[in-house]
Amino acid sequence: MKNGHSEEFLLKQLRRISLYASLRSQGLTYEDIAKKTGTSKEIVERICRDNGLGYSEEERKRIYLNSAKYNKSCYKPSVNWQERVDKHYNGSGITEVLSVDRVNNGESRITIKCTTCGNVKTLSSSTLRKSHNGYCDICRKSENEKRLLNERLDRQEAKEREKRHNRKIIQLSLPMCTKCGMLIPKGHTVCEVCKHDKLKENYRKKDVKRRAKLREVKRDKDITLRKLYERDNGICYLCGRVCEWSDSKYIDGAFVVGGSYPTVEHIKPISFGGTDTWDNIKLACHYCNSKKGNRIAI
Repeated sequence: MKNGHSEEFLLKQLRRISLYASLRSQGLTYEDIAKKTGTSKEIVERICRDNGLGYSEEERKRIYLNSAKYNKSCYKPSVNWQERVDKHYNGSGITEVLSVDRVNNGESRITIKCTTCGNVKTLSSSTLRKSHNGYCDICRKSENEKRLLNERLDRQEAKEREKRHNRKIIQLSLPMCTKCGMLIPKGHTVCEVCKHDKLKENYRKKDVKRRAKLREVKRDKDITLRKLYERDNGICYLCGRVCEWSDSKYIDGAFVVGGSYPTVEHIKPISFGGTDTWDNIKLACHYCNSKKGNRIAI
C-alpha cells in the first residue's frame, strides 16, 4: 500500500500514464485521447499535466501552424490603434501613432508623438485599457503652469481692486490738495510737492527782480579781480590778511576755493542801492565776504 492506494490501482494508473504518453507523442490532443480511451477530457488533462506530458511552447506553435484552424491573418494587427489612442487621450488629433510592435507576452508597444509639443513616448496595449484624461506629460505641465499663472494674476487683480476701493473710502474722510488733488494730512491745504513748487516759483520771481536791478546798476566795465588785487596789494580790508591765489583746487571738474581766496567785496551792497564802480569795491578774502553777506558792516 502506498498513499492509501492498492497495488492494483497503482499498476492501472501506470498503464494509463504510459498509454497517454504514447498517444501524446503521436500529437493527439486531450480531447482526442479522451474520445479514444472513453475517458473525460478533464481527467486526461489532469493526468498529463501532473506527469509532465504537456507540450512546450515550440511544440504548441508547430502543432497550431500545421492545424487547419491556423489563419495567417490572425497575426496582422486588427485594432485601430489611432482611434484607441485618441480615446485614451480624450480627444482626436492630439497624438499621432508612429509604430506598433508586438512583444513575446502577446502585448503591443505603441510609439506615439504629441502633435502639440513633439514629445515621443512608448505605451503598452494594457495602458490604453485604463481610463486616462489630458495631454502628454509636457503639455499637461505647461497647462498647469499657465493655469497657476492665471490664478496668480487674478489674485493680484483682486488685491488691486480692493486697494482702489479702500483708497476711495479713505478719500471721503481725508482732505485733498487744492492743486493736484492728492490726499494730505488734516490741517494742510496743499501737499509737500505743490508747496515745494510754490517756493521755487517765489524764489524764481525774486531772482528775476534781482537781475533786473543789477541791469540798472551803474558799473565800470574795466573792473577785474586781478586789477583789484594789485590795487589793494592783496590785503583783505576786513581782516587784514593776505589773500592767496593758491587756496583753490578742482574737485570732480568743479573749481572750489578756500577761505583765503581773493574776492570782490562791495562796500555798499547792490541790493541796498550800491554801485559796481571802483570807489564802491574793495578786496576781501572769501571767508570775510561770505560772513558779511549783504550787510553794510560786519
